[in-house]
Amino acid sequence: MNAFRLLLPSLMLLICASAFAQDTGQICIQSYADADGSGSRDDDEPAISQGVAANLMSALGVTIDTQLLENSISAAIGLTCFEHLPAGDYVVVLTSVQYEATTAPSFNALVVPGTAPVLYEFGLAPIRNERDISIDAEGRLSEAENRALQAMALALAGSGLVAGIVFLLGLLLYMGVFRRRLRKARQSRLAPVHGSPPQAAPSAPAQPMPFSPLAAGATTDDPFGLHQGSPQLFDQDDTNPLA
Repeated sequence: MNAFRLLLPSLMLLICASAFAQDTGQICIQSYADADGSGSRDDDEPAISQGVAANLMSALGVTIDTQLLENSISAAIGLTCFEHLPAGDYVVVLTSVQYEATTAPSFNALVVPGTAPVLYEFGLAPIRNERDISIDAEGRLSEAENRALQAMALALAGSGLVAGIVFLLGLLLYMGVFRRRLRKARQSRLAPVHGSPPQAAPSAPAQPMPFSPLAAGATTDDPFGLHQGSPQLFDQDDTNPLA
């Protein structure tokens, strides 16, 4: 089926060539999607039916005719033809605003009446913008670049782990020093000041002794102790002169 599809344009050219007068010729261009960019058409690469302009010029550079692919009666198979051309040398220039050429965008063609039409295959690929190109370039990193990126990621992860461990150890050390200082500060507030005598506990105030008839020096015969150093209030016969 693919071989028949590739032979179909040639068969159409032969039929057309036999139908025209023997004093003129044709130049045909077949546009196709060159997916792999090889510059030659493969069996699985389809035809392009629009978006291509073909300019026919004389050998002196004078434009003779312009054909748009979408206006061709054979656009379905990507075929554009310039017909009824006198014998001579021609130049065909192909342009497109939707695709970029994977083959030469121009070629020289010699028209010889009574021979098969000139057939030129024009390979095309979609035009990519800068964003697509950058994404494609990023997706095609070499194996060495991938290994370098992996090594860099591992190094960053390792340095982050080490930094976390060091931070945790420093925090634990700081907390231990802080707790020891706090304990010493509490002990210094509770301990007496160095060199000062210990303070005696305050004693309770002396309570007055209750009166007792048996005072110091008093006896049962002298309950008030009047004879113990008290002024002479009695006579020698211990009689009370005041009695």
